[in-house]
Amino acid sequence: MKKFMTMALIALFTLSVAAQDGRKKQQKPEFTVDQIATIKTKKMTLLLDLNAQQQQQILAINKQKVAEHKAKKEARKKMRDSDQKPTSDQLFEQKNKQLDAMIAHKAEMKQILTAEQYETWQKTRKKKGKEMKQRKQQRMKQRKQIRRS
Repeated sequence: MKKFMTMALIALFTLSVAAQDGRKKQQKPEFTVDQIATIKTKKMTLLLDLNAQQQQQILAINKQKVAEHKAKKEARKKMRDSDQKPTSDQLFEQKNKQLDAMIAHKAEMKQILTAEQYETWQKTRKKKGKEMKQRKQQRMKQRKQIRRS
């Protein structure tokens, strides 16, 4: 009887551990390009106190950026699924285009926003960039720990 109870406890413990490992990650809802752009614009409106004209201009920019982002995401997914890796020339071209787009976006925002709004926007972007970098470093540490074990 003791052996049976011990075996039952071990089986129960094993099942509970296995069930915890199999948890699904929370899936993010799939928003449309318009929905994402609207949310981003409203967040910027709250942060920067945008007027109606600025909101319309920024909404148009956000729609364009979100559409480009989704297209790039799909291209990366296709490349990952086909197990292809970009060449160094392709990576250089991608990074060059990305930096050009960032420069153009910054110039557009400078035209739309007032000096005070632009300064606030810059500070917020720097803060978010630091937070993203920290999260990326944490994920990398977690991956290294998982690989070691």
